[in-house]
Amino acid sequence: LSTHVSVLPDASEPDWLARVALGEHARAPAAEADLLAVIARRHTYRKRFAQQTVAPDVLAQLAQAAAAESAWLEVLSTQERRHGAAALVAEGDAAQWSNPSWRRELAAWMHPRRRGDGLALPGLAVPIAQVVVRTFDMGEGVGAKDRELADASPVLAVLGTEGDTAADWLRAGQALQRLLLEGVRHGLQASYLNQPVQVSALRPRLQQLAGRTVPQLLLRLGIPAEEIPAAPRRPLADVIDEE
Repeated sequence: LSTHVSVLPDASEPDWLARVALGEHARAPAAEADLLAVIARRHTYRKRFAQQTVAPDVLAQLAQAAAAESAWLEVLSTQERRHGAAALVAEGDAAQWSNPSWRRELAAWMHPRRRGDGLALPGLAVPIAQVVVRTFDMGEGVGAKDRELADASPVLAVLGTEGDTAADWLRAGQALQRLLLEGVRHGLQASYLNQPVQVSALRPRLQQLAGRTVPQLLLRLGIPAEEIPAAPRRPLADVIDEE
């Protein structure tokens, strides 16, 4: 079915993020319907990608997918911009890991796979991993690893919006969904190196690298080198209320 989405439909209810109206008889555009088939195949890929280049026309289609949701996608195509972004990622890792509150929050999201969300780990490893993360500042090692991942990625790109309001954040999420699914159609997966946005002092530098308005996400894209199992999900009944 076709849909019409109204973002933040009631100013007096800021927690009401969107209203979705379903068309009773109209069918969704074919381009959107095609994306339905790849939802189950999309997942985050945190390992090194295969060293295969991504065709320029595919990158253009990803940018068009972002634009369809009123966002923009800027591919960091030069080595100077890529190295600059990778350096910001490492700097962001150092800033986050040096913060005990941030480490405690990260540890709290470490769960056994059976929990259905969070950072899934083998059940017996969870308590040990939580203690290590809460106790030790591993920013230097994590930063070096993430910097290498960024440098080795076939595509580094910044997703952004014209503004930085709640409505813009929602548009960024919609644009991310559409471009990720479009990428899966071409054999791509993605993961995120969003430290330069999460650490507010680094965000203006990422904006300068991108040369655009407001960066919302730094992501890496490529063709997976191997198949990995999908992350666990919560049961549908946990996230949808029916009346």
